[in-house]
Amino acid sequence: MNKKKIKLQVLDKIKELNLEPTPKWHFILKDWVVWAAFSISILIGAAAFSVSVFMLRTNDWGIHKRLDDTFIEFAFETLPYIWIVLFAVFIYVGYYNLRHTEKGYKYSLPLIVGVNLLATIILGYAFLGMGVAKRIDAFAIDRIPAYERLSNEPRRQIWTNPENGLLAGEIKKVVQQDEIILIDFKDNEWKVLIKTNRFPDDLLEEGHTIQTQGEKTGDLEFSAEHIRPWQRNLPGKIQGNTLEMNENFRPKR
Repeated sequence: MNKKKIKLQVLDKIKELNLEPTPKWHFILKDWVVWAAFSISILIGAAAFSVSVFMLRTNDWGIHKRLDDTFIEFAFETLPYIWIVLFAVFIYVGYYNLRHTEKGYKYSLPLIVGVNLLATIILGYAFLGMGVAKRIDAFAIDRIPAYERLSNEPRRQIWTNPENGLLAGEIKKVVQQDEIILIDFKDNEWKVLIKTNRFPDDLLEEGHTIQTQGEKTGDLEFSAEHIRPWQRNLPGKIQGNTLEMNENFRPKR
């Protein structure tokens, strides 16, 4: 069968099936959609990366010495796994979308992943510097109960450890300037004596959630040598049972 007959058969088949060529704008639109999806995946991946770094920076790294855990064990207990997984997922999504652009097949896997990763990290640090990561974390804590539980539960467990000098919870009552009643995360009621005068203004108010370091001095009695707000979003406006605080910590008058 020669080429002319093949062409005639193809033309006859096209007429028979009433096929029409796909307009060029369809391909252009598809390419734009893929590029838009790639850009969105970069933005979401960068946001996830920025929140991961923010949470690592504001983690309670110094307290692992009070616990039986090694530094590595403490790190594994408190890593922001939600955001790390989200970051990895959108690195893959970005790679997938770029691979499916019009000329994406020409680029090697290491090049695509490398460019995607570099763009995500650079943009992520930009988000971090602009305070976007902090706002995302605060928004998620305030609006998504499941996120708040997953994000804070490891910290609650760590800070409900009075035998090792760590105690956190909500202030039920301010008895006097150096004494409060604190409800910990297991609903135990503690008498806490404040042995420091360095903490943010207006911290010791009923309903505020705080974390303290010191020592257990008796049955449900604790002596606090260090005290600060519970929320890791410092400084700035804190949602929930926390406070509006100033830029710097200063002595309580």
